[in-house]
Amino acid sequence: MICSISLPSRMRPDRRCRPCLCGSGMIFPSNRVLVSKYADHLPLYRQAQIMSRQGIDLDRSTLADWVGGAAFELRPVFDALIADLKRSTKLFMDETRAPVLDPGSRKTKTGYFWALARDDRPWGGGVPPGVARQRPIG
Repeated sequence: MICSISLPSRMRPDRRCRPCLCGSGMIFPSNRVLVSKYADHLPLYRQAQIMSRQGIDLDRSTLADWVGGAAFELRPVFDALIADLKRSTKLFMDETRAPVLDPGSRKTKTGYFWALARDDRPWGGGVPPGVARQRPIG
């Protein structure tokens, strides 16, 4: 178990992620896009190419909309995870610098990626491990 946040086991139809719905109320395709992007590290343009070969013509911007909609809907879960981690007595934090494009200037600037991690298992702690990564906007 990664986090002790309780979530409903069934989602009411009016509470589902509307941007993630792919016609006829199907939720599976957007989940597949998310898993392929974040777990399998498959970029959206390659997913669009794969789907096109299978006869499914979806623009990359549609896939990006699904990812953005899911991120919006999952934000409360992420915020709860961050709050839970910050209540820990022992917390590891990492700040990594990386070059990022500066919008409109065709140059790069220094961006930051932050990671918060907790794992009390080596000390016999009863709190479940958890990790959250964040890239600040702006």
